[in-house]
Amino acid sequence: MLYKKAKDIKYRNLFLKSEKQRVLAKFLRSNEFLEKDLRNYGGYLLYNNKGYSSRVRDLCIYSGRSRFLIKTFKVSRIIFKSLASHGKLPGVRKASW
Repeated sequence: MLYKKAKDIKYRNLFLKSEKQRVLAKFLRSNEFLEKDLRNYGGYLLYNNKGYSSRVRDLCIYSGRSRFLIKTFKVSRIIFKSLASHGKLPGVRKASW
């Protein structure tokens, strides 16, 4: 679990470092009023960018699980069920109809 969190933190930091360059490159590539050489340079910058946003995953703060997160609490469904049944989540009640 610690390895997953360390890896996720590494990817988040890499993404933050390259975010400014990526936004500038997107602007250069999509601006139609610039010369073709500058627009091509923007495409080149985007192609060589190392910070991938798809590598950043939301993880459960208790178990490190990445699937089926409840985003308001940042926990997985398994942890959510156990915390809710013990009454440790504010504003959560068992549904009955």
